Amino acid sequence: MPTVTAIIPIYKPSSAMLNKCLRCVLPQVDEVIVTREETGAVLPSNVFQHPKIRYVVTQATGIGFGRNVNFGSRHATSDFLLHLNDDVYLAPNAVEMMLAVAAKDVGIVGHLLLYPDGRIYHAGKIRNRDGTIGYEHLDYGQRAWTIIQPTEVENVCGASMLVRREAFNHVGGYDPEYLFYGSDDDLCMKIRQAGWQIIYTPFAVGEHDFHKERDNAPFSWKMELRKSRRRFAEKWEEKFQS
Repeated sequence: MPTVTAIIPIYKPSSAMLNKCLRCVLPQVDEVIVTREETGAVLPSNVFQHPKIRYVVTQATGIGFGRNVNFGSRHATSDFLLHLNDDVYLAPNAVEMMLAVAAKDVGIVGHLLLYPDGRIYHAGKIRNRDGTIGYEHLDYGQRAWTIIQPTEVENVCGASMLVRREAFNHVGGYDPEYLFYGSDDDLCMKIRQAGWQIIYTPFAVGEHDFHKERDNAPFSWKMELRKSRRRFAEKWEEKFQS
């Protein structure tokens, strides 16, 4: 049975949110690495402790999402890395359902994410319908999803996705030039260009308490979103249009 390490990057976490995330994922994985930068807030005193959980700290500052996950991943020992936001709460069989479709040529598995009220946050991604270079969420805000079976796709959401460690290391992990947004789109492009498949499954489900983590970010999310979109377009225009 393949092993799984959950990598949870944090910045000034809510203990209630982080503890809920940890309690949902812990029974499903072999180890959990919670990673943060030194300048982030000290972990709350009541954060959940368990022998399978390690809290690691990098002395780098202003590292954003991708570099934080890259740092945490260097501490992992498993076959797969579950990149997981601390505002995502997985259903009890979510990891099992992702592993079920992770054939040897699959580099990433993404899955269904719902808002707390049941509306869809992520049910796969499609290319931007306005013709610009990039991706948007399929069925966003709806209550029924289009993809009803595990399906090969171009892109999935990095808020919760299972990544084969061999593939992640092969492409050098996340591009450190993305602070927050766009890093998952870029990783998916790199993984596919390296010959791996990306699979989306609606059978693995998680609740995404979106905006809670974003609201704590030490930057203007709107400005970073624009910068990330511009970098993605400049980097991938030729491949995206081929």
